[in-house]
Amino acid sequence: MAGSPHSPLWMFPLPAAYPTDREGQILLRGGAKIPLHKCPDRFTVRLARPVENLAQWAKSLGGELEQTLPAIGQILLRVDPAALNSVMTRARRSAEVVFASHAYELAASESNHSEPASTASSLYLTDEITLQFQPQTTAQQMEAMIRAAGLEVLKLVPGIPKAFVYRLTDRAIVNPLKLANRLIHHPNLLLAEPNVAVAVPDSGLANWTESDSLGLPLSPTRLNSPRLDRSIGVAVVDRAIDLSHPAFGGMGKIVAPLDLTASSLADALSPDDSADSRQSSGTLCAQIAIGEASPEDPSVGSGIAPGCSLMPITVDLVLDDRAIEQVFDWGMNQGAAVFCWQMAGLAGALPPSLRQRVAVYRAGTQGRWGKGCVVLVDGSGWSGLPEVISVGDPTSAQPEAIAIGIQTGIAARILCVNPDLTAVQVEEILRTVQAQQGQVRSGNDILQAVDRALTMAVALMEIGYASDAQTDRSTPSSSLEPLEFTDSTPHEIPDFDEQGILCPIAVAASGTLQEVEIRLAIDHGFMGDLKIWLIPPQGDEILLQDRTLGSLPSFSTTYSQKNAPYLRSLVGRSAQGNWQLKICDLAPGHRGYLKEWRLRLGLQQPHQMS
Repeated sequence: MAGSPHSPLWMFPLPAAYPTDREGQILLRGGAKIPLHKCPDRFTVRLARPVENLAQWAKSLGGELEQTLPAIGQILLRVDPAALNSVMTRARRSAEVVFASHAYELAASESNHSEPASTASSLYLTDEITLQFQPQTTAQQMEAMIRAAGLEVLKLVPGIPKAFVYRLTDRAIVNPLKLANRLIHHPNLLLAEPNVAVAVPDSGLANWTESDSLGLPLSPTRLNSPRLDRSIGVAVVDRAIDLSHPAFGGMGKIVAPLDLTASSLADALSPDDSADSRQSSGTLCAQIAIGEASPEDPSVGSGIAPGCSLMPITVDLVLDDRAIEQVFDWGMNQGAAVFCWQMAGLAGALPPSLRQRVAVYRAGTQGRWGKGCVVLVDGSGWSGLPEVISVGDPTSAQPEAIAIGIQTGIAARILCVNPDLTAVQVEEILRTVQAQQGQVRSGNDILQAVDRALTMAVALMEIGYASDAQTDRSTPSSSLEPLEFTDSTPHEIPDFDEQGILCPIAVAASGTLQEVEIRLAIDHGFMGDLKIWLIPPQGDEILLQDRTLGSLPSFSTTYSQKNAPYLRSLVGRSAQGNWQLKICDLAPGHRGYLKEWRLRLGLQQPHQMS
């Protein structure tokens, strides 16, 4: 991005000793300064509209189409190094191009220019940047800074005070790398991080065969399986997962699939560029963790936790902050209990960004209705995150997909035995088993590890396996006492006010909560500015709506225990007291009103209780 020559760079000066020739080749990430160098023969562009023949269009610029990058909506072009600058200039002047940037590599590969650029160490700029302001910074100061820098706000970073994601506009003064290096020295800023996409290398399973898998698949009888439950969902994240594999053919086995590779750009990929789902890490990991014996194919045995459901999440060749947020938000919202991701060195190349840390933190602490999702990754740069279990042994010859599949299966089995365990408790069990067991080298080792884990899970909460004859103690809706309350008074939502508004409804009735529904209607210039909570008389506030509604001008919906699972935490509590709806507008520029909200409660009286 060339930026406007008249933009006020003087507002964001570099320190006197700063190497100005390097400001565009230093990536700020996780508090570190990571040196990069520009690839001499490649650059990326984002198109304003679809182009019918990408290869021909690239040739008209003087380059050739290297590959498409659907996850970030860009294409990668290769050119003669001598023509790089001229072709990039031609691309930036093209009416079809809205963003163009050099491709980068980690500086560790800088000494090896004689070799082709390494896909595994390639980084691609997007047009997003994350900024966190100092606590004392006013809304007016923030607005002045982003206007001068040529930015527009996209969203708030959840849970981080005064942290926002911005998009560079055509008025941006410099590219995201240079901009972050300048803004970070401004006294009003705590953090500035460009959103970069990192290439994901192949999983390395090309020469793998099932005979290498420690005697897996397992026989279900060897594991003495308790009654397992599809409600324990395992999100397996990979570039490809073979959903036609007979180990995943059971009724209700596959739930809530997500494909982040879907894009019109993907049509330009040749068949040779697509990942082989049959030999992917995701397929192997899922088969070991939760695969089921197949009546049609006797060679297909059972995984460690065969009754659990599989939530397949397919990701692109490159991943940026937005994609990682999508993965964890999707899994959380769809009820995943365990995340499994063989990142294949992705996070090892870079420390996690603020957006990535927040995404993992939210999944590990707020997922699974407040108990936290168990997050397992291979040995990577995410290993320092407290919510992550790092799996893998660099001295082992076995594919890491086997190691992470085993740990994922054990985690799922633990939760099948005792779904009330928190993610922290499951992680403690897994780490203890890892320390006691050492490296798993055979199917017998797996049996021992599973047995130890389940013993600890039972001992930790002092319960045994759930009995198939256990009765359902839930109360039929028809026997509940329904109560409904309505507040139809319009309430103005103050713009960019962290205090927001509190709209109370008093409930005098006694009884124990079994059902809770909230209906609301809002008019607002930009619904994506808003966060909405329910504050019950007892317990913590419950987030009903995060800042995910974008530019919607109005919103009317009902939240229940089905689409807002955290409401289930209210079951069994007293209904009596002051209920409050809290709405906060967390970005400047738009105003709106809460037109109406309704609270519907289903109460169980003492004489109805067994």
